[in-house]
Amino acid sequence: MDTNRSDPFLTKARDRLATLSRDDTLLAAQEEGVRRKRAELQQAMADLRRSTDVYLELMGIGETTAPGQIAVVFDGADGQGTLSDLAFKALQAHGGRGRIVDIVGWLQEMGRLPKDPAKAQTQYSSVYTALLRDQERVMRAGRGEFVTIESTERVPVPGI
Repeated sequence: MDTNRSDPFLTKARDRLATLSRDDTLLAAQEEGVRRKRAELQQAMADLRRSTDVYLELMGIGETTAPGQIAVVFDGADGQGTLSDLAFKALQAHGGRGRIVDIVGWLQEMGRLPKDPAKAQTQYSSVYTALLRDQERVMRAGRGEFVTIESTERVPVPGI
């Protein structure tokens, strides 16, 4: 006779364990849904803040949290063009020099790249590769850093 199947304690313990396991699975699914919803809300808030900053700067009323947004929006860096073109325009708008991390951030602010942490490595790689291939306008200035060639032409070289 199998005592494990007829033991009331084991039966109740197994039933309770199954119930707790189902509850855990449901909570994990809810947690993932909440994470996704929060990411959507944060993106919507960032978009609205950016729009508000551009409006405030354009109208000249009040302080913006990110001055200089109008130049980025109206000088052609509007999310149109190749990744290389947009990265170049972002570099130009920020003094001709920038790190990959910053360039990706600027492109995310422009709405050209999604703010998805799961895709961050792919985005960095894409921007890095695009800038490496754009040798006519951009060159490496160090590890993970690029400069526009026109900005290097303006800088006097000591001793020449």
